[in-house]
Amino acid sequence: MFDMKKNKIFIYCSGSIQKGKEDKGKLLWTDKEREELSSALNPIKTVFLNPDERTDDLNNHLTVFGRDHFQVSLADFIVVDARQRRGVGVGAEMLSAKLLNKPVISIVPKNSYYRKEKLEYLGGSSEDYIHAHMFGLSDVIVEDFRQAGEWIKEFLENPKPVKNITILEKAIEEYKKLQLDRDIPMKKIIGEITTE
Repeated sequence: MFDMKKNKIFIYCSGSIQKGKEDKGKLLWTDKEREELSSALNPIKTVFLNPDERTDDLNNHLTVFGRDHFQVSLADFIVVDARQRRGVGVGAEMLSAKLLNKPVISIVPKNSYYRKEKLEYLGGSSEDYIHAHMFGLSDVIVEDFRQAGEWIKEFLENPKPVKNITILEKAIEEYKKLQLDRDIPMKKIIGEITTE
């Protein structure tokens, strides 16, 4: 974890990486995003753990998976680039961070894929919608990389508890306490499970 004497932090860059020509239009971590984040953290030195800078064997899928989560384990903070829709890897990295008690800062601009002023879905609507998994696994949701850096700097000055893996149990218990009674399809499934 962060050592005040060294004045250096390690940040894991979670988000999409360019895997081929079809990814050309994606918003990705670049020097611009890293500079915006590190400028907000100045004078703290920032070292980025970058999943797309590698020389390991990409044919060994277990070790590719292991490398990404090893980097998460080494990081002081995980910053998630969620400006656009992301894949399963980002969600897995966020959950890994919660297993490891790491702060997750998610960059989710308003009216982007994971965050909308109003969203109508599943026959209902949601005001100030934030994707439930993004909300559940993030310690903070910000608009841009500068705000991410400012949050980290404030956190370093005034540390506070971050979500850990118990967020899963808390979410399940809250659902059962506040929503299960009104969720008819779920009550039916529970009835089938308990009668077998």
